[in-house]
Amino acid sequence: MSFQITYRRLFELQILHEFFLAEGPDDLFFSLSLQDRQARLEKKLLFNQYPLNNHLELLPTAECSAQLQKHKMKFVPTKLGGFVGIQVESGNNSLRPFITPSSTLSLDFVVRIKDPKIWTISQARFDMSSPAIYYLSNRNPNSNKAFPSLAESTDAFQAGYAYEMGELAMINNRVHTAKKDTNSNAAGDWIAVDVAGYVTEHDRFLLPKKFAYQFQDFVGINTATVKLEQGGVVIKEISFPQITRPELPLGLDFSTKPDPADNTRSLSIPNGVYDLAIDTNLGTLPLQKIHLHDTWSSGRNLGAIEFFLDAGDPNYALLAGGMVRDPHPVFELRLKNRLTHLRYTQKKPYTATEKTKVANYLDEITPEVLATKTPRSLITGATIFQAPSIQTIILPAPSLDFISKEFGAIYADIFVSTVNPLVKNS
Repeated sequence: MSFQITYRRLFELQILHEFFLAEGPDDLFFSLSLQDRQARLEKKLLFNQYPLNNHLELLPTAECSAQLQKHKMKFVPTKLGGFVGIQVESGNNSLRPFITPSSTLSLDFVVRIKDPKIWTISQARFDMSSPAIYYLSNRNPNSNKAFPSLAESTDAFQAGYAYEMGELAMINNRVHTAKKDTNSNAAGDWIAVDVAGYVTEHDRFLLPKKFAYQFQDFVGINTATVKLEQGGVVIKEISFPQITRPELPLGLDFSTKPDPADNTRSLSIPNGVYDLAIDTNLGTLPLQKIHLHDTWSSGRNLGAIEFFLDAGDPNYALLAGGMVRDPHPVFELRLKNRLTHLRYTQKKPYTATEKTKVANYLDEITPEVLATKTPRSLITGATIFQAPSIQTIILPAPSLDFISKEFGAIYADIFVSTVNPLVKNS
């Protein structure tokens, strides 16, 4: 007598990074049709041109692994991320889970960093108030996500907020990226990208319960009160009555709170989503959403992802009518490549001939330094400059070891020499 055990894919996650997928600095992978995206991705995988596994890996947490085993599920890593399979009842084409999961089930994964250069090539702020990493889920009760992306919708432009070069915002119902540090929505400060579903700073709010908070605009601050709130109720308040060096970070500890029934005891603050309310002598800062979780927020992680059985949206649900979905949902983590100015430096001044060759694309900063007139997104491979009726030129690609922020702009430095000449195709 033989027994057949059958598994079906419950859901899949693909981590898609435009640094590896774009075929030019202005090429937006996610603006392509689904058919063209799939064709390019298949080609990249076939020729080993999508080395995501060298930079990131998707891992189930210990609690998730226990839930997988309990519900006869299996996690299988892939070159793009991974998928979860679930055992189904025997029978031809059965979609009924062998063990019916609770409607409250959630499966937690972390996106582990294998190469810290992932932060270099990804569009993420340099200047942060806290060491927050990404938190995403398949929950979509307000229908504001762009399926199959797990990211929240891009925030509308906020007056008074200091946007960093490359940061995304919705302006006039279109997604834009900032050309430089700015707090203005003036057209000259932004580039339209018109792609939904990128991971943004709006998704970057996962923190440990003890963390350092840095004021971005600290001049004149000498007192502060920081409150951890949930649903408008203050969970814990930390006061700083005398701040002598506001440029230094404040140490915040939200691991415990006073016991209201016994002031000699403390109670643990549970993992979860809270609001951070900060008042200073100069005024009140905008409320900040944070997700506290000591395990998920490890500095070794790019972020954490929760998959809920009940997603609040049928497109994002893991089951349909208690059955495995066929085809199974394939979710995406969409990472945008970083926007930079390419800066070419050599020891001696550039000659007039060299400057003429690149004059359509580079500006002279000093006699020894040239930089791109407009910012470009980082990609793999050669740096190609081309425009209608202008000669195409190939310049050296930047080293990912030399990315920096200076005076409101982000630069990728390339050091030019006789062995690494400025123009590659002349």
